[in-house]
Parts: sequence; C-alpha cells; structure tokens
Amino acid sequence: MPEPVHIAAIDAGSNAVRLSIARAFSALDIEPLVNERFPLRLGEGVFVRHRFSEEILKKAVKAFRHLHELMEEYGVTKYRAVATSATREARNSGTLVRRVKQATGIRLEVITAKEESRLGREAAVAALGPETPPNCVVDLGGGSLEINILRDHSILQSAQLPVGTVRLMTTLGIPGTIRPVQAEQVRRYVRALLESRHPIARISPTSSPSLSAETPKLFPTSLPALAAKAFPRSTFLSCANAFPTSSNAISASA
Repeated sequence: MPEPVHIAAIDAGSNAVRLSIARAFSALDIEPLVNERFPLRLGEGVFVRHRFSEEILKKAVKAFRHLHELMEEYGVTKYRAVATSATREARNSGTLVRRVKQATGIRLEVITAKEESRLGREAAVAALGPETPPNCVVDLGGGSLEINILRDHSILQSAQLPVGTVRLMTTLGIPGTIRPVQAEQVRRYVRALLESRHPIARISPTSSPSLSAETPKLFPTSLPALAAKAFPRSTFLSCANAFPTSSNAISASA
C-alpha cells in the first residue's frame, strides 16, 4: 500500500480565506486533518473602490504566512490555492498574488467564474455521494451566487450572479445586523438586478419558499426562488423545488 500524501486546499474568498489539510490514501480515501478560517474580507473595499487597500494586503500576507506554517507543520506536498470574485475584480490583484508568493512561496491562482462554479459543484456532488446526486447546487459566497441545475451529473444550466453577502453589504451600506427595512432594500436590489439581466422574467415580490437552516440570515428567503424565476422555467423550475428535498445541496461560503 502506498504511503499517504498530505494535501491542502486554500480558498481566498471575498469574505474569508480558508485552508483545509487532509491525508490522502487514494483519490477516494481522504482523511481531513485541519481546517482554518480567517475573516479577511477581501471584497469589502474591492466592491466599492475596485482595489485592495494597503491594510488588506498586509493582513492577507500575514494570514498566508500562518497558512504556510500549518502546511509545513503537516508536511503538505501537494496543494492548490485559489482566489475568487474579489480578487478577479481588484485592479491591483497582481500585487496580492506577488506579495503572497514572495512572502510564503504559495502560488495563488486567480480562477475564472466558470472554474469557481465547477469546483463548488464538484465538491457538493462528491460530498453527497452517488446515492444522493443533487438536482440543484447553490453556492452563496461573499462576492457572488452560483446556481447549477443538474441531471444525471450533467449540467442543464448554470449561472453566476453578483449578489454575494459582502458585495451586498458594502454596496448597500449595511454595517452589521440586517434590520427589516434593510432586508426589504436587499430584496428590491436583487429583484431589480435579476430583472434587468433577464427582462423576460417578472419576479413576484411575495415569493418566499422555505430553505434549509444553512441559508445565511442576511438574505431574504426568497432569493433562490428569485434566481430560479429569472431564467426559463423549463430549465430552472427544478431549482426552487429542489430545496426542501434530500437531494439538494447548499453551500454558504460567506
């Protein structure tokens, strides 16, 4: 039997930076070892000023130094480090990538929206296993919302919308706990965004299906239904219906 390999994954999201380290005996036999999360909030300034501040860049380097130390402590030999929505949009994203590389040796890869969606989708499918293949995978992050409609592991349709938690809070000036008046502000903003992108859809303001307890409290419970109704019913109708079932997967990375 071959010796296990210690592997790691780093996700530099718009809200938090996460590290997962695992011991891999094979492609299907993986033992989680450690998980770390830093609420760096890379998107907080980017979604308004389109640049990383010097303070955020320094905090990011400090966080990655700690992650690198953990990777060395656990003897990681293979890793992938990716950055998503906020880093894609930052005009000085190259500065972040370069400083992280110089300080830690970690190669931070700024992935496309399509690759981000693929990784989230495959993670959900792998976590649920072949016995419960998902019909709809919804990944709500700090910068974006990805929706994937699946059938027999094949994609029927997918979409990415700029309605992440950090993006909405900074764009609408919401400093912390959301109040009822701000919740209505979020609903109106998301509704207008969806209708402007997909004018053939007219979204009912009263739509409010039940979601799982994992749905972030920041968002109105109608959000997945709004997204589903913004697309042709022939392909996205199953999304709204999938949430109460056991074959649904929701990932909230905000």
